[in-house]
Amino acid sequence: MRSAKTLGDGRSVIVDAMHIEADDRLRQLAIAPADVQKRYALIDRPLADKQRDGGWRGQKGLVDKYHRLFADQADAALAADGRDDVEVIDLRIREGKQAAE
Repeated sequence: MRSAKTLGDGRSVIVDAMHIEADDRLRQLAIAPADVQKRYALIDRPLADKQRDGGWRGQKGLVDKYHRLFADQADAALAADGRDDVEVIDLRIREGKQAAE
């Protein structure tokens, strides 16, 4: 609701969330007015880094689970979920290097 209000006020918004599933991303896109620029920024880190920093999430198996889910869904996000009005920026880090390199 807050992102919809911000967009409705004509301001930019960053929705900082995992949005691993296409339905989650598309729901956010539906909020944005047609004339607003839309971008996906894919951000990821090596699994070992996530496990190191995962805290309680690691103990519950969530780090590994979401790492696998992200890998399974990354291609759809990279393809902007088939939308031509979405720019994709790949900011993933793999083994200490930027993915776009």
